[in-house]
Amino acid sequence: MPESDRMNTKLSTAWTHRDLRVLVIGEGVSMFGSMVSRLALPWTAARELDQGTLSVGLVFLAELLPAALVGLFAGTLVDRWSRRRVLILSNLALAAVTAVVPLLAVVDRLTITAIYAVGLASGCIVPFFRAAFRSTVPITVPLESFAAAQSIVQGVSAVAELTAFAAAGWLVHVFGGPAGLAIDAASFLWAASVTPFLRRTPPALHKGDRTDVLTELGDGARYVRRHPVLRPIALSELIAGVGTGILGSVVIVHVTKTLGYDTGPQGIVYAIGGVGSLVAAAFAARVLARYGLHHSIFVALIAVVPAISLMAFAPRPSVLGYAMLVGQQLIADPVGTVSSVAFGTVIAAGSPDAMRARVESTIIVLAMMGMACGFVIGGVLGQSPIGTRVTLLLGALVTAAAASCLTGRAVRGVRGAVDVGIIQS
Repeated sequence: MPESDRMNTKLSTAWTHRDLRVLVIGEGVSMFGSMVSRLALPWTAARELDQGTLSVGLVFLAELLPAALVGLFAGTLVDRWSRRRVLILSNLALAAVTAVVPLLAVVDRLTITAIYAVGLASGCIVPFFRAAFRSTVPITVPLESFAAAQSIVQGVSAVAELTAFAAAGWLVHVFGGPAGLAIDAASFLWAASVTPFLRRTPPALHKGDRTDVLTELGDGARYVRRHPVLRPIALSELIAGVGTGILGSVVIVHVTKTLGYDTGPQGIVYAIGGVGSLVAAAFAARVLARYGLHHSIFVALIAVVPAISLMAFAPRPSVLGYAMLVGQQLIADPVGTVSSVAFGTVIAAGSPDAMRARVESTIIVLAMMGMACGFVIGGVLGQSPIGTRVTLLLGALVTAAAASCLTGRAVRGVRGAVDVGIIQS
């Protein structure tokens, strides 16, 4: 059977698992809403409240700090609880918190302080959702379908990105930023209504195996530290997080204020990136099978530099400017999607089910700590004399530097999910 047919068969086989279908159908709509608000929130701060890069960076930081502090405990508790129940409750809580912004906007009481408060509250909830979701995906399919399942999740995310980014710019342009947050709140309610159709998920960590939360938290961190593959993966996530934070704090301000592109056209540009992500998700399992998990991650990190360079050096609104912004999306989004599938596959394959949420959360928290530092660095540098263009390039170089963590013998030998377990043993 040709390789393409084998990969299509793997995707089809993964999709036959009912719980995976329920999970991605429920959370796919939620991803759409979240991606709308990902643009709507900074646009609200930058465009409607007239805030600069530092304030926009602090919007992200307000969510990241509690997420980093709560994240490790969230993973430990999720291992003790029903993952399905955590998904339902966290979606309901996020719907309530997100709805605050549009409600305040309706009564003309929206301030940057309120946006910070919403970010803080969301940051306390998201770690529970993320740990439950990421640790649920692997238990819906067998080991050999891990990469295919991750590809499907990324494919749904790409569809959500495509539609959300195309809609978000015009929503903000016509109705204002808070409208995007209202859509996000509704999407969380949808996810909460669909998730109960998942089969019951008993706690991963049985009562007889429990000690106390701090000890179990330490077990997860030690597992990552001692694992020959997960340790360098975690370090690369930390460094890449710094670069991502620097980029995230200035990219909206750079394109909107420095270059002068309106939010509607921006949304179309970002939606084109979603098309690239969708195509990449469809071929991700095939790419990983041919080039291996390690090489795919390594190349994706390096590719950030040429991608961001296109955005950094784009001129003000013009045919060339739009072409360069689209080019940035068509490089960054596809390689980022393949990288996400590879990262997710390695982490899922390298962690036992009884502590998967703790392992996932340990690595996520490291990435968030890096991002928190990056948002502060980017926010300060973006408003300094060096400006947003140089700050973007700095963020790209820091992200690419994360590839240096992946040069060890153990991680270089990882081609597929099975290799992670073989190396560990």
